[in-house]
Amino acid sequence: VMIFGEVRSPGVYDAPVGRPLTLLQVIARAGGFTDIAARDRVRIVRLIDGKEKTIKVRVSDLLRGRDGITDIDLRTGDVITVPETLF
Repeated sequence: VMIFGEVRSPGVYDAPVGRPLTLLQVIARAGGFTDIAARDRVRIVRLIDGKEKTIKVRVSDLLRGRDGITDIDLRTGDVITVPETLF
């Protein structure tokens, strides 16, 4: 998967063999958010049946376990974008 934007080390990250890679794992591998990251406007772009689907993620909701979701499994080819906060 690729992660761009307001993380300390943007780039491409591979999943461990035989295990899914999650959004929070990729953010951690990328060194975490920068000081100006918009943590609640993260987007995952995923190709499904040849069409792009955008998944909007509020990371603070993941960390709180809101709606019973504690993380999101990523798929090969997912592109994660972390925008900067608007001042």
